Amino acid sequence: MRRDVYILCLIGLFCLSGHAQSDREIFEQMRKEMRAEFAEYQKQNEREYARYLRQTWQEYRLEKGIEPFERPKPDNLPPASPQKRPSKTSELIVAPKPDGLQTPPLPPIIFEEKKKEVGKYNVQIAFYGSTLQFTHNIEPCQLAQVREKQIADLWEQFGKQKNGSLFTDLITVKLEMRLNDWAFFCLLKQTARQLPQLKDDNTRTIFMHYALHTYGYDIKMGIIDKEVALLVPIQEKVYAYSYLPENGKKYYLFTAGEKPSATPVRTLPSLSRNKQRPFSLAITEPMLLVEDYRDTNRTYRDCSLNSPVNQNRISFFNDMPHTDLAVYADMPVDVAFAENTCQGLGSRIAPLSREDALNFLLHFTQSAFRYQTDGQQFGRERSLFPEETFYYPYSDCEDRAIFFSWLVRRLLKQEIVLLHYSDHVATGVRIEKEIPGSYIRTGDKRYLICDPTYIGADIGQCMPGYEKEKPRIIKLNQ
Repeated sequence: MRRDVYILCLIGLFCLSGHAQSDREIFEQMRKEMRAEFAEYQKQNEREYARYLRQTWQEYRLEKGIEPFERPKPDNLPPASPQKRPSKTSELIVAPKPDGLQTPPLPPIIFEEKKKEVGKYNVQIAFYGSTLQFTHNIEPCQLAQVREKQIADLWEQFGKQKNGSLFTDLITVKLEMRLNDWAFFCLLKQTARQLPQLKDDNTRTIFMHYALHTYGYDIKMGIIDKEVALLVPIQEKVYAYSYLPENGKKYYLFTAGEKPSATPVRTLPSLSRNKQRPFSLAITEPMLLVEDYRDTNRTYRDCSLNSPVNQNRISFFNDMPHTDLAVYADMPVDVAFAENTCQGLGSRIAPLSREDALNFLLHFTQSAFRYQTDGQQFGRERSLFPEETFYYPYSDCEDRAIFFSWLVRRLLKQEIVLLHYSDHVATGVRIEKEIPGSYIRTGDKRYLICDPTYIGADIGQCMPGYEKEKPRIIKLNQ
């Protein structure tokens, strides 16, 4: 606040004065002094943090990663009985609960662009199809021992090196490529791997921590046996990763491989400091990854779609932790994929009534993809973005629900929610016309059940076994 007022005062003096040249020189001089003052503040902040790292780290226990479903999804699903659309109406009332991502606006990344010094070393980074060239002045270094003092010494050493050019270039790539927080984390991890001056994994982890701390992220380090690990708080839920709970946050273990629950980890309680930026897995704008398209084909009756899928996006999606379904459903879809898919389906449903169009999109999603659980296809539980559902040979219930929800919002402009059951995911569509079938009511809204995995079912048909189960309702961006 004091700094902002200071700048405004300087601007006011500069504008009112009649001696433009001399005032400009004064202004530039004072701005240099302020930048130097801010740089000194940053150095002081780093010295204090290094002292904090030299304290005795306490032992905690990791907790087991959470699972997305209460019980395993079925390997096979029953097809709908050959019948016409439902003739009766049923309604299940679900009490409104907080849902969706509940993500508050993120504070901006705090980073003071530093004067660009001449780089002593060159490095090439391969990043999802791009080859990035950086120069830097990081000198060879290695963690001597996995102990608090040595970790703090190395962390402080990074602060004394001339790394402003590299850090400025990295944040520039983030902004120019529109990387979300996880993509930026992957960029830093790949950069650390490719810097030969960082001699081992522990040194690379400490470098990543220093960089993320410099950018203003909330981040912790921990020691597991002889390994330094990063503990990362994520705003959304993350499944399957072990975590350390603290003050209502979950600090997920991302850099030390999978560890069983109750694994001891030594770390420090978080500092009470100015608001730090938590990580978010949400993708709010299209990331500009290098285009490497592969045509994919899906067919239902007389409707055949050939849609290009960017394989670099597929690679990135595969590296993302498994998270909230709304992250997958609300992500901006690749423009080329969206245009081809929506053009083909849009022309097919154009002459249909809204009810028949909704039914066609539902039948397309049920029939154009083959069913397998994630365990069968990937050996682990994961959810697919709409492009991935086209790309991979199989999909399961939440993948189809996510894809169908995108089609309904994009082509029909109708409100739709995800219905998360104990071992299944369907959708609910808000419609104005009264249509016989099964409904979910929450608050003052009523949603017609549409199940993209119940093969052959029409809109309004609920899969047997779920008629009385109250699902968690996940609201989406409309």
